Amino acid sequence: MGSRMLLLALVLVSLVVGFSPACTEMNDYCVETLDEGTTTETSATLCGRLTYSKLATVGFEFWETQNYLQEHNPTVFTLTDEYSDEDFYWDVGDLQPGNSYSYKAWAKASGKNKIYGDTVSFTTEAQTAATILATGRAENITSSSATLYGEVVSMGMASSLYVSIMVRMPDGGTVGYTAPGIIQTPGEFSVEVSSLAPDTTYYYWAEGSSTSVVVSPGQEKHFTTTKAELTILNSVMEHESATVVKVTGQAKNTGTILLTYAEIRVVFKDNSGTELTAVMAFTQNVDVGEVWDWEVTTASEYFLTQHEVSVTDIRWT
Repeated sequence: MGSRMLLLALVLVSLVVGFSPACTEMNDYCVETLDEGTTTETSATLCGRLTYSKLATVGFEFWETQNYLQEHNPTVFTLTDEYSDEDFYWDVGDLQPGNSYSYKAWAKASGKNKIYGDTVSFTTEAQTAATILATGRAENITSSSATLYGEVVSMGMASSLYVSIMVRMPDGGTVGYTAPGIIQTPGEFSVEVSSLAPDTTYYYWAEGSSTSVVVSPGQEKHFTTTKAELTILNSVMEHESATVVKVTGQAKNTGTILLTYAEIRVVFKDNSGTELTAVMAFTQNVDVGEVWDWEVTTASEYFLTQHEVSVTDIRWT
């Protein structure tokens, strides 16, 4: 009689609270709470496993371990998709470093009770004492400028920081470009670097300063500015007489710096493609975006039918 009453009580408890028996071959509808996945100072991955041949809605209940009110009124996470016989996960953020949290997986199938796995607890990583910077990417690179990025990986014990990107110049000197404002939380920052030389490699790294802590700088990286550019837009050849040929055309400064000198070469050919003669044209001070209208003329005893234009020299200060 006593054992029957105990069995009945267990059945009633299962119906009321959704008790989930252990996942065995005899139990085809159960959910398990797995150990947490990746854990950082402020985030963690909750993990669960559903054993059920049909689809079920799954999720997690989550709370701060030492918080009695949260434990009895936990945060409920519900996954968007339904699951069947597979593991499921939920990434939770905005956690406190070095704090203990608990969670348990749950599942609810159509026509079935909502069931729960066991409770699993974990502790987020303790806040690092070091204030750490990382050197980021280089973007928007031109012949004279670039956007350089850095990142505050960890504030550590610092309440605020001033951050900069340091750039080593070709002459060996170093120039610092300070990001605007005061940094108070981890995250990315950037600076605009200008007055660079074309086709030049620059080395850079992230640095920071604080009145209270030592800041670990980022690793050194590098980028190369683009070349100053003169682009041939068009060219037209015409015969002024049986022996005199003229070619007119346009070239544009498509770089980002003033060209103090620009030079092109026009090669003349016959019908077979044999190069017979060449003429140079040059100009000075072609501004950014400016179009240079050039012209060359040559005389030859041969009948010239083809031509080819190339940029042979550009200079800048």
